[in-house]
Amino acid sequence: MSSFSRNARPNPSVTSTNAIRSLILICALLAFSSARSEWRDVESASAAPAAAVDVIADELEIHFAEGMTFSLVARSTRPIERVVLRFSVDDPDIVDRRIPVLENGNEVIALHEETLARGQIPPTAEITWWWSLHDDQGTVIETERITERYLDESLEWRTVDDRNVRVWFEGDAEAEDAALETVSSALEAIDWLSNVTGKRPEKMIEIVTFEEQEDLRRALAARGDVYETRLRTLGARVAPSVVVLDVGGGGRDLAAVIFHELSHVVLGLHMDQPWADLPAWLDEGFAMYAEGELGGQELSELEEALRQDDLMSVRSLSSFPGDAERVTQAYGQSRDFVAFLIEEHDPGLFRELLDAIALGDVSVDEALSNVYGYDRLSMYQAYRAARGLEPAVVPTDESQRSDLDADASDSSQTAGDSGAIDPVNVPGREIAGGVLIGVGGLAFLFLVVFVVTARSRGRRSISDPTLMRETMLSETVATNEGEPANEPLEDDMAGTDD
Repeated sequence: MSSFSRNARPNPSVTSTNAIRSLILICALLAFSSARSEWRDVESASAAPAAAVDVIADELEIHFAEGMTFSLVARSTRPIERVVLRFSVDDPDIVDRRIPVLENGNEVIALHEETLARGQIPPTAEITWWWSLHDDQGTVIETERITERYLDESLEWRTVDDRNVRVWFEGDAEAEDAALETVSSALEAIDWLSNVTGKRPEKMIEIVTFEEQEDLRRALAARGDVYETRLRTLGARVAPSVVVLDVGGGGRDLAAVIFHELSHVVLGLHMDQPWADLPAWLDEGFAMYAEGELGGQELSELEEALRQDDLMSVRSLSSFPGDAERVTQAYGQSRDFVAFLIEEHDPGLFRELLDAIALGDVSVDEALSNVYGYDRLSMYQAYRAARGLEPAVVPTDESQRSDLDADASDSSQTAGDSGAIDPVNVPGREIAGGVLIGVGGLAFLFLVVFVVTARSRGRRSISDPTLMRETMLSETVATNEGEPANEPLEDDMAGTDD
């Protein structure tokens, strides 16, 4: 007699066998479904061949300092439903993507207008663009890539070059002779700069010359009507290896301007890591030193500051003062700092200092200490002694310390030394594992963004335009007593991506 129990357990072997059979059935169904999909795709592809595209016109029209117009006219054997424009500026790794205005169908007309600010793209930059056309079957056809130089198309450009220097100019045979002289001065400057720094730039250096100040200004970031009315820009570095010059205005010795601007190029290219940056006193001071002997207003203001013991410290000149009345002194004093390092020490140490900063893994204080045995404060004190001044008074109260402090937490701090508190080591705080993972993920994301941003320094992306830092190298905005209020003053500009 058999009996049935509600609590009887199923046979394990039977359950296992059923599970295996179910799994095999599911896998078979998935494989069959995938195969049917592939057969359908093959049948569709054989029934609907990919579109053949005939490009009738593919053009870029440059409106210098205002914008760019990309246009495409094409004919396709299949209806085109979507078009994507992609373009890069100098760096092929940074690509901008745009969806243009489109008249679709078999006859395609695509148009995109890109608005630009003054100085957003440096002259001579290479604009490379191409289009992706999506037909009604999802097939994507890409056009050939085309490259054009970003230049003011209202001017007729010619070039002369020698070794790794190319000069862009407009004009006749006389202008060509002047351009050849510019090439010669540039090569002389590079030879001198390379001898001092110990490294010669290999990249092609583009020098764009302008006969009219108004034309040159269109290549620079806008600085305001009042500022531009009062100053005449003689030269500027507008990209890592691009310099613009005013060759038609006379005034300051053009060779000195070339030496000054190319010093920024050589020092910038000297940096091994994209995040390595030079303090203003070193960057601008060396540029002034490259020009030759100090003179004019810079010399007179430096001498007055030494007489009155009204100097700015090394640390305070990590960036230049916002007070226009002290900018000229800042240039003169920065040059004197550099002259002190080069002329009153072994000149080879200056090369070592640049090499140490170029690595990007030490602060300026650490680089100075490793090479010269100074931090910024002790360097300033040694400089004062060399100029016959008493040591500067350093407050002992931490709350009252002035800019003489060589505090490593300022802008010279190296990447990765953020000083942030590690939450794991905060006494009395317990953090769940999930929160720690989240914090770690955010930290990793921040690091990735930082590195990508650092790598893109010197690159100009339309979607993320960088600003150009420009500083006055000659006379200040303020006029001397008796000078006409509206008379333009001459000005070199040293613009860097910051």
